[in-house]
Amino acid sequence: KRDRTATTNPVLYKKIKELFFQQSLSKSELYLVLQEEGYPILKRTFKRICTILGLIRRTDDLLEQQL
Repeated sequence: KRDRTATTNPVLYKKIKELFFQQSLSKSELYLVLQEEGYPILKRTFKRICTILGLIRRTDDLLEQQL
């Protein structure tokens, strides 16, 4: 079985928030940076963490769709 610490790793959560808000990286760029820095995280686990943290990039297209 894989190590399940990714979903409970506070350092990983902090790193994701930092990259998302301070570096303004997209989710795909963020995932690649985490992989390059050696964080062993699956794509679906990464998506789950982003959902838990409420990380959403709003675009004009999304706002127009809601109108």
